[in-house]
Amino acid sequence: MYEAEALTPGGASFTESTPAPPAAAAALALSPFVWGLNRPDLFDTYSVGIILMQLSVPNLRPKSSMAITGIFQRNLLNADYSLQRWRDKFAGGNWDFSMLDADGGKGWDLACKLVCKRNSLQRGRLSAAAATRHPYVLFG
Repeated sequence: MYEAEALTPGGASFTESTPAPPAAAAALALSPFVWGLNRPDLFDTYSVGIILMQLSVPNLRPKSSMAITGIFQRNLLNADYSLQRWRDKFAGGNWDFSMLDADGGKGWDLACKLVCKRNSLQRGRLSAAAATRHPYVLFG
């Protein structure tokens, strides 16, 4: 059984356990529906967005700022997982966003579309396939 620690949208930590799988035939029939409902691939794109932010914004490189209890994570939670609100409210004038703001802000647009909440239908965040078609990736 696999266990992973995750954050709730409210920022509280919990351990999520994967239940035992159903019979092979049932799993084969149900897996596309379960994947479509839960969209676990969107969690990975959130992580990619966080890495993009760390690579592009020097202030986010210290381990302490990106820890689950770090200042960035707390402030992002307070901004309801909106990078634009976070930047407007918490990122001061000494922050360097030049890599993301270059070329009309394509990098910032991609980061905002990766680091955001999913809505009740598990949508609202770019999938990995959609992210590879973003102008920042194609032409950046």
